[in-house]
Amino acid sequence: MDNELKNLKFVMYMRKSSESDDRQALSLDAQRDTLVEVAKRNKLKIVTEFREAKSASKPNNRPEFDKMVKLISTGKVNAILCWKEDRLFRNPAESGLIQQLLVDGKIQRIMTPYRSHTTDDNALGLAVEAGMSAQYTRDLSRNVKRGQRANNKLGGVHFPAPQGYINVRRNNHGTLDLDQERAPLMRKAFDMYLTGNYTVPEVLSTLNNDWGFLTRKHYKTGGKPLNRSTFYAILENPVYMGYVRDLDDKTKLHKGDWSALLSEDEFYRIQMLLKKSGFGPQSNYCLNRFELKGIFTCGECGCSITAEIKSKKLKDGSVNYYTYYHCTHKRKCSQKGCVREEKLYN
Repeated sequence: MDNELKNLKFVMYMRKSSESDDRQALSLDAQRDTLVEVAKRNKLKIVTEFREAKSASKPNNRPEFDKMVKLISTGKVNAILCWKEDRLFRNPAESGLIQQLLVDGKIQRIMTPYRSHTTDDNALGLAVEAGMSAQYTRDLSRNVKRGQRANNKLGGVHFPAPQGYINVRRNNHGTLDLDQERAPLMRKAFDMYLTGNYTVPEVLSTLNNDWGFLTRKHYKTGGKPLNRSTFYAILENPVYMGYVRDLDDKTKLHKGDWSALLSEDEFYRIQMLLKKSGFGPQSNYCLNRFELKGIFTCGECGCSITAEIKSKKLKDGSVNYYTYYHCTHKRKCSQKGCVREEKLYN
């Protein structure tokens, strides 16, 4: 045994990145088992231990880490035993904090099953480990975002399933399946609103109070009635007609491979009803429906041509929808009229 280890008071620190119980489930226990063996083999004095399931990619996200640093600052412990250096830090701010404590002598040793760093060592070794950990986090973030964008273009899902669906993996990418318990209730709510005889609060009240709708239960959330803002977001979500928004251009949609709860006509009718009620979507919403947008410019002022959907209620109670194109600068341009989409194709 290293004689210097006799006088050290160790804190044992274990961390896994995921907060979910079903991911990296054995990570903390596996780390602890290994560290206990190292402590027994080297007869280390373990004063206390900290364990947490938090990401270290950003500072000020780990309460147990903060407690450990505070304990070190008081002098009650002066050494750290951990599985690997990157369990302690993955961001420059906290790696700098640990390195400074080591340089100041408040941490006498950082020990892992494979190597150790002491206050007398060249600081370069730990700095290299810190730099590699930070770079790994940056590279991982870039790779995840690149994968999400590629998946998004194919109509894949990279977000938690909205109410009425569950997340699944199919054909090597994330997608959705119907939630057999909640999907029928969501469809009933859509049908109720599509009649045009009920307001959003009235439909929501029926969904929650009369039909007993509860959101899907997750690790720390769910199991509650829908709130109004969430229900408005549901009514504007193209996922329910089988599409996802483009990550970079929200006006574009990509076709998914799951079962839609709404037809495209039903979805756009809901948007018209929302707009009529004063809670419609933003003006640039769902512009993928306007196939000719961006192709033409105004022959008089040279400005872009945009489009909008207008509805007409028929005698039998049904509603027809028409797409009209017009200059984006109606106030400045003398071309005040609109042109039906069908005429532009002819």
